Amino acid sequence: HLQTNKVKSIIDKVDCIESVDSVRLAAEIDRQAGLLGRTVDVFLEINIGGEVSKYGFAPEEIQSAVQQLAQYSHIKICGLMSVLPKLDRGDEKIHTFFDRMYELFIDIGRKKQDMTGDFEEAIAHGANLVRIGTGIFGGRPQIVGG
Repeated sequence: HLQTNKVKSIIDKVDCIESVDSVRLAAEIDRQAGLLGRTVDVFLEINIGGEVSKYGFAPEEIQSAVQQLAQYSHIKICGLMSVLPKLDRGDEKIHTFFDRMYELFIDIGRKKQDMTGDFEEAIAHGANLVRIGTGIFGGRPQIVGG
């Protein structure tokens, strides 16, 4: 858990913050990054299990949070992350949590309209971080002829 009062001391040392758990924290990251004239990649932390002992956005509030964070120009939302509840190996609830995270990710991606390419297939095959090359560099050139 990154405390807002610690952002200033780390903002020039990191390229990515993997556990942004509140709008307040995102606002401070944006403010401090702006002072340095840079943009910081962030992952939004989801408290997927609803555990009191863990930080993060509740699944039902993530859409609203993403809309609020879209106003910030010095952070870039790169994805979602979560620390799942401790479960016994083979517990079927783990599938529920992973499925819900996937649903949230896809829903946010569709609404933001900025995720591209084959990320869905990558995630379906276990990827936990994807690069969005087409969204940055455009499509691949068409090869004509044989």
